[in-house]
Amino acid sequence: MSITKILLLLFFIWLGWKIYKFYKRYQTVKKILEQSMREQQNPLSIPSALCQCAHCGVHLPEKEAFFDGQTPYCCIEHKRAGSTLS
Repeated sequence: MSITKILLLLFFIWLGWKIYKFYKRYQTVKKILEQSMREQQNPLSIPSALCQCAHCGVHLPEKEAFFDGQTPYCCIEHKRAGSTLS
């Protein structure tokens, strides 16, 4: 085998390797872009309703509030202390 054939074979092996690496990188970028597009298309979650702590007046989501019957509080300490707002 002549040196020219060997060099040509090595060139095509190198070229194939570069094309393969480019294709793998392209697939990764494509997957990341598709994922970000899906995230952008999903509507934001509906925020929960807000309530006001009966002790200090802080507004917080109802799901994070501590209730004493129908009265919301922002923390256990304020629930124990009771209502100070009129």
